[in-house]
Amino acid sequence: MLVALSILLAVILALRSKVVEYFSSRQAYQLWLAIPVCLLGAWLPNNAKTQLPVNQMPFYTVTNSEVMISNQQVLSDYLFIVYLIGLSAGLLALLYSGLMQRNVVHQSLNQVNHKLMDTVALPVYESEKVYSPALFGLIKPAILIPKAFFEQFTRSQQQAIIQHELYHHSRKDILWNLIAVSIVIVFWFHPMVWIGYRAFRQDQELSCDEAVLEDKSTTSKQDYARALIQIHSQSTAVPLQLYFGQQGNETMVKERLMNIKKTSRYSKLFTFIAAIFITVISTTQLKAEVSKKDKILSGEPAKMEQPIVRVNPTYPAEAADNGIEGWVILEFGVTPNGTVDNIRVIESHPDDVFDKEAKKALAKWRYMAKDRKQQVNTVQLSFKL
Repeated sequence: MLVALSILLAVILALRSKVVEYFSSRQAYQLWLAIPVCLLGAWLPNNAKTQLPVNQMPFYTVTNSEVMISNQQVLSDYLFIVYLIGLSAGLLALLYSGLMQRNVVHQSLNQVNHKLMDTVALPVYESEKVYSPALFGLIKPAILIPKAFFEQFTRSQQQAIIQHELYHHSRKDILWNLIAVSIVIVFWFHPMVWIGYRAFRQDQELSCDEAVLEDKSTTSKQDYARALIQIHSQSTAVPLQLYFGQQGNETMVKERLMNIKKTSRYSKLFTFIAAIFITVISTTQLKAEVSKKDKILSGEPAKMEQPIVRVNPTYPAEAADNGIEGWVILEFGVTPNGTVDNIRVIESHPDDVFDKEAKKALAKWRYMAKDRKQQVNTVQLSFKL
C-alpha cells in the first residue's frame, strides 16, 4: 500500500501544475480523489483484484543468529511505539482543532443582518476571532466574517468572497479536508503525504477561485486579487476550516494570483479520462498467486498470501552444534479469522530434524482476517547457519 500510495502521489504532484496550466484548477483538484479511492481499493474482495502469477511458493530463510533476531524484534517494537506516538499526536491535534472551531463558532453569537446575506443559504456571523472570512463546521456549517468586513471590502469583493466560501460548502470541502487530514495522520511518517496534503489544499483554493471568477470581468478579477492580497497571512494551526485569505505561504498566494489572470479551459474529455484513471487505480490491487504448474501433493494450486505476523522457528540446538542445514516444505490452511490450521510436513531434508520447530512456528503465523475459500497453502522454510 505504501508503494502504491507513493507512486500515486508522485504522479499527481508531477501532473498537477501541467493540468492547471493547460486545462483548469478544478480538474487538477479532481485528481486528488484518486488517493482515498486507491486506499479504499485495498479493501476490495480478492476476486475483484488483478491476479499476478508467480512460479514459486513463499520461501523464508531461518538462521541461528538469535541475537540478530532479538535485535530485529526490539527494533520493530520501538518503531511500532514511535508510530503509535505519532498517530496519537495527530488524533489529539485533530481533536484540539475541532474544539477550537467549536469555541470560535459558539463565541460568534452576532448573526449578520445585511442585505447582502439575504440570499446566502448558510448562517453568517461576525467574529472577533477571525481576520479573514471563513467557512466553519462539518455538521452545522456557518460563515464567519471579521467585524470590519463591510468597511474593509467593496461590494463586489464582498460578494465574491461570500461566493468563494459558499462554493467550498457546495463541494463539501470541509469533509474532504477531514478525509485528507485523516490520511495524513495515518501516514504521518511519510514525507510525500505531507507534501501532497499541502498541494491538495492549494488546488482546493485555486479551483474555488477559478469557479467564482468564471465569466467575471477583468475589473472584478482585479478587485478579487486585491482582496486576497489585503487579508493574506500565514495559515493557522486549525486544519479543517476554510479561510479565504489564510491558506499558504507567499509562494502559494502568488500562484493563486497568477491563476486569477489565466483563462481556464475545462475539458469534459479530461474529466472522463481522469475518472477512468481513478477507477483503474481503485480496482487494480495486485495479489500474488502461484501458477498451476506448481502443484502440491493434494493437487490444488497454492496461494501466495503474505502473513501479517510471521514467527521465525528456533534453530534446533543439536543441528546447530553439528553444523546441519536443511529445509522443510509445509502444507497448511488459513481460517477466515487469519489463524493457521491443518499443518502438515510435505517434505523435509534431513528427515525430522527441523520438522517440529517449523510446525511450531508456523502455528503462530497470522494472516489478514477475511472470507476465504477452502484452499491449501504451501511454504518452504530453509535453515541455514
